[in-house]
Amino acid sequence: MTKQQPPIKFMVCVDLREDSQVALRLACIKAQKRGGLVDILHVLEPFEADSLFGVSDKMRLEREENAKQALLELSDIAEKITGQKPRLLLKEGAIGDTIMRTAQEAWVNMLVLGVVPGASHGKLVAWLATQLGEKLWMPMLLVPANLTDEQIIEIS
Repeated sequence: MTKQQPPIKFMVCVDLREDSQVALRLACIKAQKRGGLVDILHVLEPFEADSLFGVSDKMRLEREENAKQALLELSDIAEKITGQKPRLLLKEGAIGDTIMRTAQEAWVNMLVLGVVPGASHGKLVAWLATQLGEKLWMPMLLVPANLTDEQIIEIS
């Protein structure tokens, strides 16, 4: 009897910008065509404000609520494309380390990031590429935010 391979899993790293939606659509179409799964990860960087009359606690809570709402909206997009709910991950920590740790824990096959053409993504992307190549041996797909739906379908 042959051992059944687990489905391919794409982890889309999102923030609150529109380029995240483009990356998500591409990953979802790829997953749908291959019978794969999608995880959506949003990383909140550690909050470094002093607590003054509870203001920083309120700001932290508001930031978390905004992230949760964005994840729910992205989940709806993913479900419409793939026919299944993605796994939503909201983590706090240093962005690069948290992405790496989560990808490793979740047994992800491909990391997907949206990028804005012309914007500087140098340090994070270079760091992730090095880490993925040296430690995880996992491909990373950078998806330009200016792709049209037609282009996304064509390349997936």
